[in-house]
Amino acid sequence: MPKMIEIFLRLDLLLWNPLSEGVEVERQAWYTQLAMYAAPPPASGLTIEQFALDPDKHLLSHAVEKVVLVKLKEVVIAYWDPLSHSQTVRLVNLARHFCTTCPTLRPSSKQLKDLCAAVTHKIRQAIDKDVFIPIFTNTAFESRTSAGSLFFQRQFWVAWKLLSQVLMWHKVLNESTIAELGVKGILNLYLIPALNKAADISLTDGLEKVKYVIQAMPREWTKREIGDGSAHLYLSKLEHFLATTAQKSADIAYANDPKGSSSLHEIRRLLQSIGATRAAEVILHKYLNNGDDST
Repeated sequence: MPKMIEIFLRLDLLLWNPLSEGVEVERQAWYTQLAMYAAPPPASGLTIEQFALDPDKHLLSHAVEKVVLVKLKEVVIAYWDPLSHSQTVRLVNLARHFCTTCPTLRPSSKQLKDLCAAVTHKIRQAIDKDVFIPIFTNTAFESRTSAGSLFFQRQFWVAWKLLSQVLMWHKVLNESTIAELGVKGILNLYLIPALNKAADISLTDGLEKVKYVIQAMPREWTKREIGDGSAHLYLSKLEHFLATTAQKSADIAYANDPKGSSSLHEIRRLLQSIGATRAAEVILHKYLNNGDDST
């Protein structure tokens, strides 16, 4: 029975494009029909034990695994743009939906592994092709409208956007893959050096960029219930950047520039937002020695 269904389902999904707006999967005719076929009619009198032995109870789940995931993999390879927010949201939502609603879909599933491999490969291609942030000398940033400054800003936000899309796959792709692609491949390699340069040119601009980077992080990385006062391992370089930037802000504050003191408070809030409470307390006691806590 499942093999015969696969043939008709492939035909039904021939023109289905999961990257564009359209009918939700649950509202498609094939989904409803398979779901209703697998469900016993109320008058059947089947007990829970009898239904558990019914091979048709996983008919829909098998169809999703054997046909729909293969279709998603083909779409990822041929059409998915990792820099597209709308496309990525739709793909991630579909993948998460199937992983949580299909009982036969396990991490060992070949089709799921193939889909994740296709996603990973496409992201790697995007990193190699689209991510490049030039680190010019400060003279290139004398004007915000200079060619060097505009190019730097554009490339920073391209890298940030790709990082955001990669982190959407958190809990779909495995943690080590997310760390390799998003943290090691984009955050640590490109964005942290760019944040250093941005803060060197304009501390306000640098800290504003940090806010966006933190907003892209999975909640599990920034809001740990159990911690030792330091940031998540994946955010350790971001914590170090903020800690060293605090010293720059302190130097500005000591030069009687009020912006320096306000920046220290902002850095402290940012450290707290990623769970680096210990570093935040160091700033309070070392630099904000008047004990003023604006948070």
